[in-house]
Formats: sequence, structure tokens, C-alpha cells
Amino acid sequence: MTSKNNMRTVNADFLPKQGDFAGFVTIEGERYPPMVRDAMHDDMRAFEVRDNDVFVVTYSKAGTHWMTEIVKSVLADADYEKAEKTFMIHPKPLEYFNTVADMAKMSRDNPRVIVTHIHEQMLPEKVFEGKAKVVFVMRNPKDSAVSYYHFAQPFRYSEEWDTWESFLQSFMSDDMPGRSWCDYNLNYWKHRNDKNFFLTTFEDMKEDIRAVIEEVADFLGHPASGENLDKLVELASFSRMNKKFDGLLPTGSIPEPLRKKLPFKILRKGKVGDWKNLFTVEQNEIFEKYYDEQMKGSSMKSRIKYEIK
Repeated sequence: MTSKNNMRTVNADFLPKQGDFAGFVTIEGERYPPMVRDAMHDDMRAFEVRDNDVFVVTYSKAGTHWMTEIVKSVLADADYEKAEKTFMIHPKPLEYFNTVADMAKMSRDNPRVIVTHIHEQMLPEKVFEGKAKVVFVMRNPKDSAVSYYHFAQPFRYSEEWDTWESFLQSFMSDDMPGRSWCDYNLNYWKHRNDKNFFLTTFEDMKEDIRAVIEEVADFLGHPASGENLDKLVELASFSRMNKKFDGLLPTGSIPEPLRKKLPFKILRKGKVGDWKNLFTVEQNEIFEKYYDEQMKGSSMKSRIKYEIK
């Protein structure tokens, strides 16, 4: 069986796993999914940030691919074919597989759209010095937890995640890959007023995707209106994205025969409030207490929505 600290070659042995966190990679005390390479921390520290880079940063299952599609389409001025050719059909998170090396090879003539779930302390320092731009998306923690749980089930990273109850316990702890939802989002929240930082929420996107796209376009220096804005809204529709992603790992991420055998369902329902279908009354009470303690004194709480009209 593949060692949890030796995932340089991804193979079928990582399904299923046995034992506590057997499917995770641990680097300098931090847990990550098995798609992360042992050298990832060193790679991130050495990563060269370019002035025209655009980082799409989210906690896992917070609308990552939705926002990535928007950013790609905006930078291509609503030209779908140009967006796919320039920015890849399915960008992989920077910390996964060989993405750092792949990014280094990309042309400097075009901006790079860099997707990542890496926590704030590991994002290259140059980003917080004003280099590149960051589009950050938050999603309410209850829907994030439910979406993450369903996404992780086919992989069976750990026996601790085999049931919803055990997953939720993990979700409320520092054992989560990328750290807890609260730790992750609170640290990025500190940068919400940075000039090169744009923040929105999954719920804002669901309420008024047109307005969010317009804001993203202005932030990226590609203002959109009229017919172009209409095209961008169409390109960002959930139904179109659901048809686009084939339910498998990104093409080129692992050998093709293996890729076709591994489920990788990125999009599920894309709804706000789906947490009500899984949380019990008792679980919700426990989570609310935990959440209130973690969020005490933070203005971020005012941006989190569990329901929309």
C-alpha cells in the first residue's frame, strides 16, 4: 500500500484507506489530501509570483470551480474558446500533483489563473505585498461541510470520514486538511481591504451572479457590460458547468486509464441551505456553539449567510 508520506506517484492503492488519516499527507505538522506532494511546502516557498497572476482562493467546496470559470471567462473577455485555450479547461489546485512545476512553464505573455485551497500562512508572501490579484470566496460552514463530506466519500481518505457524524467532528477540529473552516477563513478575512484582494461569498453569487461577475470584471481590469456581461452570466450558469465537468480528475493529472476509473464529482447541488438535509437538531446546536466561540469578536460573521431569498 502506498505510504501516506509518499504520494509522488498517484495510483489506485490510495483507494480505500485504513487507519486514522491513512490517506493524508502530513507536512511540517499540517495535514493535506493525498494529491499533495511531500515537497509542496518547499515548492510554495520557492514559487515565483508574477504581476499578472490571478489567484482564486477558497476553502474546499466553497464554489472554487464556479469562480474559476468566471475569472477565466472575464480575462478572456467572454470568449469561451480563448478562455479554455489560455487557462486550461480544468485548472488543478496549486498544491496538488505537479501543478507548481506546470505553472512555472506557462507563458509570461498571459495571466495565470491559479487555483488553491492553501491556508494564508502558506500562500507566497509576495501576494500579500501587493503582487498579483486574489479572488477569495467564502461559503457558509454548514453547506461547506455537507458538500465536502459528499465529495470525499468516494476517496475514503480516512475511516474517520466514513460517517457524517465522524466527519463533522473532524470538520470542527484542527485535524482538517487546510485547517478548520474558521481558522482558514478568519486568516484570509484580515486581507479583505487589501488593494489586490477581492472577497465575495458563494451566497452572494447565488443571489446575484450578474452583480458579482460585474464586480470581478472591474477588479481584474476587464470591465464588462451589455452583451459581454450577458455572455459571462451564461458561461457561469450551473447547468452549463455541470455538463462541462465529466466527473473525473483533471485531464493530465494522472495516467488516463486510472483517471477514468476514479470518481471526482466536483459539482453536486450548488444550493444554499442544503445543510438542513443532513444536520440533526443536536448536531446543529453543537455546531452553533462551536461556531460562536470561534467567531467571537470577528466582523466576518456578518458576511455569512445560511439562507438566501
